[in-house]
Amino acid sequence: MDDDDDNMTEHNLLLNKKDFGPDTNLQTNEFFESIHVDMEPLRIAYLTISENNATIRKTNATGPGATLMHILKANIGIGLLTMPNAMKDAGYVFGPTILLLMGIIATHCMTVIVTCSHHLCAQLQLPALSYADVAELAIAYKFKKRYWGMIARIFVNAMLLLTQFGFCCTYLAFISKHIILLIENSGAMPINYRLIILAILPIFILASYIRTLKYLAPISSVANICILYSITIILVFSSLTIAEQGALGPGVEPFSTTPISYPLFFGNVIFAFEGIGSVLPLENKMANPKFFQPILWLGMLMIISSYAILGLLGYFAFGDNLADVVSLNFPKALTSPIYVLYSIAILYLIFGIFSSYLIQFYVPMEIIEPPFLRRIKSPIKKLILQIIIRTILVIFTALIPIAIDKINLLVDLIGAFSSSCLALIFPAAIEIITFWGAKRYRLPFYVWIVKDIIILGIGLVGGVIGSGVAIYKIATSF
Repeated sequence: MDDDDDNMTEHNLLLNKKDFGPDTNLQTNEFFESIHVDMEPLRIAYLTISENNATIRKTNATGPGATLMHILKANIGIGLLTMPNAMKDAGYVFGPTILLLMGIIATHCMTVIVTCSHHLCAQLQLPALSYADVAELAIAYKFKKRYWGMIARIFVNAMLLLTQFGFCCTYLAFISKHIILLIENSGAMPINYRLIILAILPIFILASYIRTLKYLAPISSVANICILYSITIILVFSSLTIAEQGALGPGVEPFSTTPISYPLFFGNVIFAFEGIGSVLPLENKMANPKFFQPILWLGMLMIISSYAILGLLGYFAFGDNLADVVSLNFPKALTSPIYVLYSIAILYLIFGIFSSYLIQFYVPMEIIEPPFLRRIKSPIKKLILQIIIRTILVIFTALIPIAIDKINLLVDLIGAFSSSCLALIFPAAIEIITFWGAKRYRLPFYVWIVKDIIILGIGLVGGVIGSGVAIYKIATSF
């Protein structure tokens, strides 16, 4: 049997959702014993998951339509609203071209993580893995070094935490600046941006105490409708602005004449493809995972198209006059009924991004809190500790935008530093380690290795240079 057949057999094993029996547990135990892992907790955990796997999938499984919606929700955020700035940093010819290329690469890397998860699950007879699990087990299984695998898990979780908290920082900055825009529209005296953050901080602290997603789900559903309305208004407003001007905005160029802006474009684009952390959870919840990759490609094609359309329209409309996010280019005074629609769009954006903050904040809590809470027996003490942890972390997410008030530069830095690791560097490295010596994509070994090395190079060079330029721009903005 050739390598392709081996991979297909492993893939089908996962797709058939077979519960694994005693032989499976023995193989898993032998593997973990070979890398000196304490077996009893792992044996209980994996045995429990295996026995309940079929039941869980039947009761919570998602269909293709729901999965597509989740993919869209996971990837469309502030990155969409900063895309006109990305086009300004690259030009209207170079920008969409590289956006398409990076979108294809980022989507491919998402499928790489899924395929590596299938392979490791089949090899180790495990039901499902998270992103950090894949990184840890790929290295531990290949090199038989548990410590190396733990380091990989720490790196992945660290980048996930940086990215999630980075999202929260940009969301707070976004909401504060749009509250200022509403205040200006009402004719009231403008208030300092940093005072707005301090004023709304207690609301975010109290909202962070929501500890279960089921209470956030209804808010999220309404927020998605609000964001869709707001994006529609932005597209209409940008189109009307171009029509009224009778020409493109000032400084619109096919290619940027400022070389330093290209690394910022890279960070912005990678930040926009923010959903790689949700890929495995979504695939694991599908009733028929064999449909996941086609749905993923369809969803990402829709997302890339949305980025290109809004990015180009916003850039064409405002050119060099673009604000940090395109929605801040809305008119500053209510002189006609249509401006009421703009103010409603701003209100909806504030509500939608507030909801996104709560959901993004929930993710790092699932990583940070368990090590602290598992040592405490008293429910009251656990609750108090959770409140303390969440309060401190929400305050932290406020301090960053208080210090750095440029949303687009925050986006560029987060994208170049942490998102490039999660979206490009880690998937390529994990694939090399997982399938070393194997035939992949019906290609010889050296061909797909070169492919992964190129992706690694793009991620490393773009990440290092992009982070450096973003830090420089932030430092010189004070």
